[in-house]
Amino acid sequence: MSGRGRGGARGHAAIAVILLTACSSHDETSSRRQPPDPAPTPPHGPTAPERAEIVLGPCSLRAVPGLDAAMEASKEGPAIVYVRSDACSVSASLDAVVGERICANGLKDKTIVADVTGVGGSSTPRLLWVDGGRVIDEHLGSQHPLNHNAAIVNGDYVDHFLMRNGLVAGELGPIEARRGGLPTRLRERRSMSGGGVSLMMLDGEDLAGWKIKNAIVAGCSLRGTDLRNADLSYSLFSHTDLTGAKLEGARMEDVRWNQVTCPDGRFSPRGPCEPVGEP
Repeated sequence: MSGRGRGGARGHAAIAVILLTACSSHDETSSRRQPPDPAPTPPHGPTAPERAEIVLGPCSLRAVPGLDAAMEASKEGPAIVYVRSDACSVSASLDAVVGERICANGLKDKTIVADVTGVGGSSTPRLLWVDGGRVIDEHLGSQHPLNHNAAIVNGDYVDHFLMRNGLVAGELGPIEARRGGLPTRLRERRSMSGGGVSLMMLDGEDLAGWKIKNAIVAGCSLRGTDLRNADLSYSLFSHTDLTGAKLEGARMEDVRWNQVTCPDGRFSPRGPCEPVGEP
């Protein structure tokens, strides 16, 4: 992350973890594959039962059936949208953490739960920061239901999401390199499409030609990383440092940029970032 990065909340160090999704992120409720301007694709299938509120951990939050309804409601003002489903095991491990952080930080009135149970099937839970009906930032839930440190890991991710979007005060800590770097299975596939990485040090990595399509890269450092001819289409790069990264030949259709440092060292709130040397 650039020098703009700051220290973890509640004394937790920033943890570098690959995002392992337990449930589909390619269903009709996905917020990432979207055109430059709003209007998510309406979900197909049965309509979820209406819920006025839903209890997540110690917190009772406003709930609406499906992502479309949440996006429409978010047009009333900037909002946190938590997409969750009873059908996904990750929701069980993330619901309580989200509820606790939202209520503890006085963010209940800014939060809408998009309950996709019965609408989009088994959707991986995720946090969205939405302004004017458009997704600005996103955190894809991680698979930690059996991890005894799940509450700490998920808490760090949620804290990072809230702090980097200015919703709570705090200092985001330095990124810690994940021992061993990217998992072997990703290196063999040369792909992180449909998933992503968060709080990871990837400086100087050779990701040329990789498929990083419809992915989330959040709070990472990619200084000098080789992304030539990679497919970055429909992905979100949020609070990430790309200083010196090589982007020549990369496919970047509808890439979303949020608070990034571009390859030329220029900080950009919304991008776009271009390969160094190109107009």
